[in-house]
Amino acid sequence: MAGTKIKGITIDLGVNTKPVTEGFQKINKDLRETDRTLKDIEKGLKLDPKNAELLAQKAKYLAQAIEETNKKLEEEQKILDELEKQDGGTGKYAKQIDAVKREIEDTKQKQEGYKKSLEQTEKATTDLGNASQDAGKKQEDLGKQFEISSLKAQLMHDGIELAVKALGEMVKFVGDSIKASSEYADNMLTMATVTGLSTDQLQEYQYMSELVDVSLDTITGSLSKLTKNMASANGGNKAMTANFEKLGVAITDSSGNLRSADDVFQDAITALGSIQNETERDALAMQIFGKSAQDLNPLIEAGAGNIQAFRDEAHNMGYVLDEETLGSLGAVDDAFQRLDLATTVVQNQIGAVLAPVIADIATKFMEWAQSVDWEAFGQKIKTFIDGAILVIQTVVPIIWGIIQQIIAFWQGFWDFAQGFWDFMVLCWDGIVKTVQDAKDALQPIIDGIVNFFQSVWDIVDKVVGKIGDFIGVIKGAIDKAGEFMSGGFGKVASFFGFGGGGSGGFGPSSMATFTRPAYASGGYSLSTAVTINNYSTPVTGAFADRVAEVVNEKLGRMLK
Repeated sequence: MAGTKIKGITIDLGVNTKPVTEGFQKINKDLRETDRTLKDIEKGLKLDPKNAELLAQKAKYLAQAIEETNKKLEEEQKILDELEKQDGGTGKYAKQIDAVKREIEDTKQKQEGYKKSLEQTEKATTDLGNASQDAGKKQEDLGKQFEISSLKAQLMHDGIELAVKALGEMVKFVGDSIKASSEYADNMLTMATVTGLSTDQLQEYQYMSELVDVSLDTITGSLSKLTKNMASANGGNKAMTANFEKLGVAITDSSGNLRSADDVFQDAITALGSIQNETERDALAMQIFGKSAQDLNPLIEAGAGNIQAFRDEAHNMGYVLDEETLGSLGAVDDAFQRLDLATTVVQNQIGAVLAPVIADIATKFMEWAQSVDWEAFGQKIKTFIDGAILVIQTVVPIIWGIIQQIIAFWQGFWDFAQGFWDFMVLCWDGIVKTVQDAKDALQPIIDGIVNFFQSVWDIVDKVVGKIGDFIGVIKGAIDKAGEFMSGGFGKVASFFGFGGGGSGGFGPSSMATFTRPAYASGGYSLSTAVTINNYSTPVTGAFADRVAEVVNEKLGRMLK
């Protein structure tokens, strides 16, 4: 029979409670270890209440503690049920039952504490997670804002860069345009002076040349040749006069003055365009316009009507600039030319200032070069090179020898280390094998010792069970002895002639009375008190006293 302790009270049941006791002790041990772990975690949380790892561990061990208290409650309930079954309503185990109930309530309260602590821990973990999410969201929003700000800054930077670049390109374009326009205007003014054509006519021909693929130089060259031939025909050159007559083009007006070369040019182009024979047309054109006449064929094929249309289009497009505008642009071109001349002047002036210095440097360099004994200098260079080669030839073998010695030493050291390692591996294998052999040799002895103690334990367990059975037999004998003494003395008294209930007789009140206290909590203990009233007969009184003495002595000593 075994005992289960609950807060200092040992509960003994009339059955083998060893499995219950061992399970109960294991649960209490596990619960104590869990409490110690929770205390250690609490110490850490006091220093860092928002430590996510510690909070997670606390929740884990609180859940474990709740599970362990559930198991403890189950075991305590089993003990309570067994006590109530053994008690059977007699009140024999009332004290133990109350103790177990108090322990159950205490375990429940402790479990409620674990549950509340777990709820608080889970809430703290959730709050921490929400705070982390909020912080993460804020950080993400901040990152997005920073990204947007960076993008804006980049766009602003790119915009400014593009604006600056565009402004630079615009300035360059404006500068190039002004320069090109000024050069164009200056060229038109110069050509007008050379060819005798107006600037309007020149610009019209320039516009036309781009459309009919006839260059302005070809047109102006042809006009110059035409002007000369008109003068020649007007001067009496019959052949040239015949050419113009053949075309049907008049070179003089009604007053006998030479017409405008431009008007004659248009009439001649129109007349040539009406000649079907291309060979005849080219030959006549060459007589009037010179060798470049064939280059005018696109213009001749276009005809006078298209030429006039091109002239009008040039004016409508704004391509033709008036004299005043051309004059202004010509002045700008002159300014650019003056700027180029000024730049040339500055370069010349700088060159003039630096020329004596450069000349002096060159002179001194030549003097130094002439003063050097190049043969001796070359000999010194040769001597230096020879010395360097000698040093290299001397030092390199020494260094190479040292390197070889280092290599040899390292190779020897490596061989030693490899051998030492192999030796250690070999020794280690031997040690491991020795330990394994010793273990194999000692294993039967160890198994024998374990089996011996297991056998001893089984014997002790059986002896304890037999003792329990023996005590149960003694308990039954005591009950039987009590019954015998309660009824037996009545029969003895009747045998000796004692009456029942009279004065000096042997009535019910004179019967032997036995009392047996309830079993103590620490185990069975029986003290039997036998009291027999003294009768008037000395023999009866002595007999009763002796019976009481023997019963008290024998039974009391045996049961103790």
